[in-house]
Amino acid sequence: MTKRTCLCLLVLSGIWTNASAQYSKVQPEVNTYTYASKDGEDLQLDVYIDPTFSGTENRPVMIFSYGGAWEGGKKEDGKAFLEEFAQEGYIAVGINYRLGIKKLREKGVQIGNDNFVSSYSEAIAMGVEDLFDATSFVLERKEAWKIDPEKVIICGSSAGAINSMTAEYMVCNDSPSATSRLPEGFNYAGVISCAGGVWVAGIDSLTWKKSPCPVLAFHGTKDQLVPFGKSVMGNGAFGAFGPDYFIPQFEQMEVPCIKHVFKESDHIIAMIYNNLQARKEMISFISRMVYSGEKVSILSTENYYGEAPSLQALMAGYSRRQAQQEEPQ
Repeated sequence: MTKRTCLCLLVLSGIWTNASAQYSKVQPEVNTYTYASKDGEDLQLDVYIDPTFSGTENRPVMIFSYGGAWEGGKKEDGKAFLEEFAQEGYIAVGINYRLGIKKLREKGVQIGNDNFVSSYSEAIAMGVEDLFDATSFVLERKEAWKIDPEKVIICGSSAGAINSMTAEYMVCNDSPSATSRLPEGFNYAGVISCAGGVWVAGIDSLTWKKSPCPVLAFHGTKDQLVPFGKSVMGNGAFGAFGPDYFIPQFEQMEVPCIKHVFKESDHIIAMIYNNLQARKEMISFISRMVYSGEKVSILSTENYYGEAPSLQALMAGYSRRQAQQEEPQ
């Protein structure tokens, strides 16, 4: 990823952030825990809960992984998203995870064709492993936190969405990384992907040993960073599979799923978790496909009559504002 790409992702954090203002519910209580220590780094997660909750039933869990190309981002990026899910009755969890590409760049490593596959494979493996460890940490506290262990949903943006979708793929294929960290027989109840996909080294197609959990995938057809369909990189050594590839597989397996496509939009869709209407769709997805178990696939396409939302348009506007601010008065 370039410095300009990272800047795009930072600017994106200001998009679609009006959703939290729509609610007048009580402010969630937030507690921070260290769930693991690795490579000299304490990995923390924030747990958002509704302090007024007095029910006796166990609550579902929403675990959020931020984006940032494995070299930027922080758990607080999902604050508004997690606050809303806590207000909806969830145990909402935002996690930090190791940023493998950042670590390489800090060591002065230049990423090119010769080390692309190894660099990103390692970064994704670290992020997925940390997601599994955070999940295990939460599940170990199911009694104290009144958690329903069969209703753990994961959601991610960009790199966090790739971590989440790849984690589900590894669970379904009994990867040692999953089986050594998660309870026996565990699977997530659902995955919500905001411009993500399954990225795995050494394969050119996806095969599922076990049926995956329900999936809701938001994606732009012109995503320039995370393929909408299938892309084999690194001279065939690395496969990236987006919803236009894996959703048809799910339909063949009769896996409940939603593919929400934004025609002509690009990686700006990574930040759709901050959009009020998208959150309503997420809650509906969980209600219908996770709780009610509806066996249905939904394919939804948004066609814009004018210019579709894009990073290019966003950054052009940002550059214009910067130039205007720098002009002599």
